[in-house]
Parts: sequence; structure tokens; C-alpha cells
Amino acid sequence: ILMSFFHFDTKLLATVAPSGLALTSLSPEIVTLDSGERAFRIKGDVINSTGNTFSNLTLEAKLFTKDNRELVRVIAPLDNALRDSDNISALNADSIERLQSELADQATMIQPNIKIPFSLVVPGVKGEEAWYSARIYSVVRI
Repeated sequence: ILMSFFHFDTKLLATVAPSGLALTSLSPEIVTLDSGERAFRIKGDVINSTGNTFSNLTLEAKLFTKDNRELVRVIAPLDNALRDSDNISALNADSIERLQSELADQATMIQPNIKIPFSLVVPGVKGEEAWYSARIYSVVRI
């Protein structure tokens, strides 16, 4: 109905990541910012072992306490302005949130059998975090 009435192509809508599109090689670290604040950074790779091409990936990270209470959740685009930044210690929590929500100049197309690095930063950690989760929140299939 949408396609015929509005001339809207539903194939370009974001959807759940399919099997075969996953985060791998996860590497968490605590970063102490120059302001004294702490941030939790997760680096890794997005691997596409499907036969399809994807873009507009959105990633999610959650931090939990030892009794499994969710502390914080961050949702950010794969193509965020912090993705290729190695040194974030000079930033503060507000800058991290702003830069992580900004899209890079060009969307990454993830072709079949390709691995792309990612980075997610959760600012403002207080030391209660005991474990984390990270996943692909949504994708657009091309």
C-alpha cells in the first residue's frame, strides 16, 4: 500500500540485522578523559558473511551492573565522527555524545565478505559496570 499510494520504496527502511552480519573481535577498554571523567570504549569489527550489501548501520552498546541492572545504553551510527579517532581523552562527555551522533561525510557500504572496524564510546561511567553488550541495532539492505 505504501509503495502504490506514496511511491515509497520500503526496501530502504531500516531493519534488524540478518544472521551473518555481526560484531566480532570486541575489545573493551576504560578511557580516562583529561577532565577526570571515565568512558567505556568498545572497538571491534562488523563482519558481513552474507551475500548482501548493507549501509546505514546503527550500533548499540549497553553497560550492566553485576546484578544485571542496565546502567546506560548508547545507540550510534557506524559512520559516526568518532569511529576513526584513536585518542578521545581530550574530549569531554558532551563532546563524545555529540560527535558520536554525527554522521561521517559518506555512508559506508558493507559488501559481502568484508570486515569494517567500529568504535562505540559510552561516556560517564562510574565504576558500577560489570559487563557489557554490543550489537547491530539496525541496517538498511541495499
